[in-house]
Amino acid sequence: MRFKRTASPTRKEIRRPETPRFITYLLTLSVFAGTISIPVAVGFFYVKARLQVLEIGYQIAESEKRFKEITRENERLSLEAAVLKSPERIGTLAGQSLGLAWPDPGRIRVISSR
Repeated sequence: MRFKRTASPTRKEIRRPETPRFITYLLTLSVFAGTISIPVAVGFFYVKARLQVLEIGYQIAESEKRFKEITRENERLSLEAAVLKSPERIGTLAGQSLGLAWPDPGRIRVISSR
């Protein structure tokens, strides 16, 4: 290690040894890398979070669209079931397909429960 000489040869001063340039370069580089890497890492995490928010938003929109389709289908099927259950339709089908007829009113007897 070399020591620097002072300007006046009579005065003896003890100085610290000079830091090698390579170590200075490494220290500067590590500080620079640390300073840059933290905001870059935060930026990556922010972008990743925003992409997840967008993906979840698309999934929610798709689920709402599917819910509306299923609701419309349910309403259509409920209306169709109501039409198929109507007594007029059942009476018509029974008469045409099975040959059934409504009984004469005189043949209907009411049984009382005592």
